[in-house]
Amino acid sequence: MPSQSILFALGAALGISLAIALQQPIVGVLFLLLFLFAPILGRTLGIAPWIAISVKLSLLFIATFIVLFLFGGELIPVNPDQNFYYDTIGQIACALRENPLCVDYNAIVGLHNRSYSVVLGWLAFLNGRESVLLCRLFNILLSLLLAGLAYGLACVIYPQKRTRFYVFLGAALLPSINMYTLFVLRDVLIAVLTTTFIFGTFARRYWLTLLSLVLTYYTRFQLFFLFVGSMLLYIGLRLVSRLGFSEKVVKSVFVAMFVLTTYFLAPLVLPPEYEYTQTWGLAGFGRFLGRFIPSFVGIDFLFTPQEMLELSRPVLAIARGFLFDSWALPILFLMGFWFYKRAPNQWKEIYLWTWAFIASYAVGYWHAYGRLMIRLWIPLYPLLLVVAAPIAEALLSQPLFKKWLTIKFHRTVYPAK
Repeated sequence: MPSQSILFALGAALGISLAIALQQPIVGVLFLLLFLFAPILGRTLGIAPWIAISVKLSLLFIATFIVLFLFGGELIPVNPDQNFYYDTIGQIACALRENPLCVDYNAIVGLHNRSYSVVLGWLAFLNGRESVLLCRLFNILLSLLLAGLAYGLACVIYPQKRTRFYVFLGAALLPSINMYTLFVLRDVLIAVLTTTFIFGTFARRYWLTLLSLVLTYYTRFQLFFLFVGSMLLYIGLRLVSRLGFSEKVVKSVFVAMFVLTTYFLAPLVLPPEYEYTQTWGLAGFGRFLGRFIPSFVGIDFLFTPQEMLELSRPVLAIARGFLFDSWALPILFLMGFWFYKRAPNQWKEIYLWTWAFIASYAVGYWHAYGRLMIRLWIPLYPLLLVVAAPIAEALLSQPLFKKWLTIKFHRTVYPAK
């Protein structure tokens, strides 16, 4: 197997050659950053980062040629939101060429999506022109960073190096994440900010928590308020543990109250153009609870009117087959109920907190759309992977999954000292 220095040299040569051939210097820079990040992670993860990069770049080149020859363009013709992001990136790059010190970002993109469009607008300006390849490479770089953050969170929770390794490799190869790196959309960036916030909070690296809050405010500011509330919930759960109250009851009450409060406060920070009268109230909350699990496990499209779906139900069913993490991770996470009593306190804490976070996250989209699609769940899949990793590891360690209800996964992930 080639050494990491040789792999880096080959990757750098590929990036420089591509940049020269396409006359896009920042494309070469992104390649260099991608191949520089791999050996840094490779110090503890060996060949895994290189495997991840190979898969991601292979998907990039395959998708680029397929879209070019089948559809005669560059953007994947599925999500029309790509046009908005690509247009704003081009407008920012154009304004920067006129006067880089006087750009009205608010007039071009507003507050809601600013960070993604501004960063790529600057990259397009330095690149000499906007480019779909540039956007996709930027998303791929973010997705590798995302896997590194998931690995960091696993290091905080799990003592076993094996489990941490599985988390990194799983996060790097998540089908949904790798698919959405090929779209010109901010979803991978939101996933990075979400995982940064969670990692910074649970690792007590609060400068990362603060950084994620600032960047999230300029990416999806409603998520900013959820982060602040989730930080308060984290503090509350920690206080309960230290004060020695009946943890199971009090923590469960905290989580329930947090979700309920979020449900009724969410319309105050959501865009005013949506109609909330059908969802606000106890009846609306009941409907939310009834639709939450089907949406969470990726089968909400079966209950949504066809006119509200972007694709047909058979196509969406096939997509769920390819994007198997959209249902496998939620199901594994739901299995945590059976393992909860036997799990270590450290895992119980993040499992409860994650329940509150994902339910409150879903609340905003329920108010706005009455449903959640895979794209909207994507920022949570790395977190679900981290939390569900010991469950998957414990299940896979059993021959033919026999007696899985009695598995004590801490024997696998938290071995006796």
